Amino acid sequence: MLQTLLRLGIVGAMLLGLAANADAQASRRQGFYFSMGLGGGADLSVSDNTTGGFAGYLRAAGTPSPRFVVGGEVKWLVREELTSVWLTRGTGTANVLFYPSPVLDLFVNGGLGLSWVALYSTGGGTVTDEWDTGFGTTIGVGYDIRISDTFSITPNLDFLYQLVSDTNGYVLMLTVGAAFH
Repeated sequence: MLQTLLRLGIVGAMLLGLAANADAQASRRQGFYFSMGLGGGADLSVSDNTTGGFAGYLRAAGTPSPRFVVGGEVKWLVREELTSVWLTRGTGTANVLFYPSPVLDLFVNGGLGLSWVALYSTGGGTVTDEWDTGFGTTIGVGYDIRISDTFSITPNLDFLYQLVSDTNGYVLMLTVGAAFH
């Protein structure tokens, strides 16, 4: 009987320790949140072989709870369309990151906002740029790989949908960022 009580006491102490650790981990997401990242992506709106390009993002937000990060972000893809012709697809959104578990660092993000398509060309010493804007949205997933309580390396997989001048644009991005929180 004494061994059973001792075992129950040990198991209870371990569970209390795990619960305290979970609360400590959950409280890591608080205050200001800033993240920036670089990587690659593909413009799924075109069917030729010039779809790949350089991708990046900037995100600034606040953390109203350990499970939510609310703020804004800008994501973009730059690719060379022709020699000396560059196309940029970007989206700026009001954004929410949702952590399904307050102790796991996996998140789902989504946002609505403004999209743009910009075409830059340089030829004969002249630089030409054309801009068009419209509706944009983003959805994605990411994971914070904790380096410390306030810094993590964050891989992200994002899908951008753009409606610019009645033209649908689709961008898939894979980035790795640095998050300060």
